[in-house]
Amino acid sequence: MLSPPRSDSIRALRARLLGTVALLLPLGAGATPIDLTPYASLSVTGLEDFESLAAPPYPGAPFDGVVDLDGSAYAERFAGQTLGASGLFDTLSGLPSGPLSLVAGAASQNLVAATLGSVGVSGLGAAGFPAEDANGEGAFSILLDVDSAEFGIEILGANAGTATFDFYRRDGSLIESVTLTGLSDGLYGFAREGGEIDIAGVSITNDDPAGIGFDNVRFAVPEPGSAGLLALGLLGTGLAARRSSAP
Repeated sequence: MLSPPRSDSIRALRARLLGTVALLLPLGAGATPIDLTPYASLSVTGLEDFESLAAPPYPGAPFDGVVDLDGSAYAERFAGQTLGASGLFDTLSGLPSGPLSLVAGAASQNLVAATLGSVGVSGLGAAGFPAEDANGEGAFSILLDVDSAEFGIEILGANAGTATFDFYRRDGSLIESVTLTGLSDGLYGFAREGGEIDIAGVSITNDDPAGIGFDNVRFAVPEPGSAGLLALGLLGTGLAARRSSAP
């Protein structure tokens, strides 16, 4: 269930990060892991705070389709993943199919947004909106517009439970699974060792007693000027095509 976000000092954040147990499940020999890192140290400039969503106070408003925002999109799971259940909580199995694409959950079982001081978003479990036992128990997946070497997110409403973050490349292959235990509200950062830029999607499941919500997602955005260069390239291609077809 969503709860009001807290304003935390850097010292308190670092203490929580150091106190959180991270279980890294490597993809295989030579795989590059994803490390926990202080949220405040992230260099990526993309930020989604969900304030653009129409979100009343708890229990909020459900979203039955993919929530497509500037630089990132959100839904229950990726195409190719199989939805299951463990009690009231969603589970996900199988690898996404590539290229990554989002799939919304069933009506009233996808996502919900609520305003509690600020807007937070969470997955809806099988109990369905507006059941209290659904808000925060559902799977939550994020598709990034641009591949990133870093990722950050704020967790809301945590009560010492567990959350698993599955990080995927654009082709659907798994980079790493990171399981956090002893969850508390706060800001969490993740970074690829060596700065490899290949995080394209993240799926999050949890078994926290009250469920968890999310806010303040951090991710990469196109470098300044790259959009302009792309436009110039397309313009050049168009000019060349017109010239080749001219009599």
